[in-house]
Amino acid sequence: MRYLIVILLLGTSVLSQAQEGLANPKEMLVKNKVKSCIVATCYGGCHREYFKYDKRGNEIYYDFGRTGTAYQSEYDENDNYLGVYWINKSKDSVVNFIPAEPEEQYAPFEIVRYENEGRKETIIKNDSIRVVKEFDENCNMLSSKMLKYGKEISLTTFEYDSRQRLLRRVRAYENYIGEIETRIVRFVYDNKGRVIEYQKVFFDPCMGIDEDDYIYRLEYFDNDLIRSAEAFQEGKIVPTFSLEYSYEFY
Repeated sequence: MRYLIVILLLGTSVLSQAQEGLANPKEMLVKNKVKSCIVATCYGGCHREYFKYDKRGNEIYYDFGRTGTAYQSEYDENDNYLGVYWINKSKDSVVNFIPAEPEEQYAPFEIVRYENEGRKETIIKNDSIRVVKEFDENCNMLSSKMLKYGKEISLTTFEYDSRQRLLRRVRAYENYIGEIETRIVRFVYDNKGRVIEYQKVFFDPCMGIDEDDYIYRLEYFDNDLIRSAEAFQEGKIVPTFSLEYSYEFY
């Protein structure tokens, strides 16, 4: 059983958006028994991306069509991410294994303390890098700050609604020439908790797309899988980067 879905959005890598508002959440993949998904850009005329999932909704294989590499992910029996194999498609061989870096690996150096305003966690990654995270009483992350030799080099803040859904994420960081840049991501939800509007900065030098803000408006099938996501810039639809989604089910 397969669905062919046409999705209008700007951009070429759905993988980069997998943790954002333009991908089906894991629980929907499990509920609908999604086995794989092929995403064809430019109405199939540019390239194809292929995603494969296990029955627990974990992404186990990803092929970004226009490159010579693919990625095969591994998980333990509790669905904890262990790492990914970087595969050379032309030689059908493993280039490298990139292990996960869970915060637990820093446990011997981790200082956890609690303050009146909420939970604060400091992770010492090495002699130079510290990450300081603050949480609210519902364990939602409020901020994540990275310091290098005591100097703040990035700060990400998070805002939530009364239902603990992420509304806004703002990241300020020091770029390679020492200037501070800011990135804002915004989410709007419907009464079922689905993302219906999503704003982010996007750029793709390979396709000649300059960095700018785009707003995506999403529609859904009755089974809560994404039906479409149209991209808008300055109130005008951007149809150039149309995607076709083809789903396969277990």
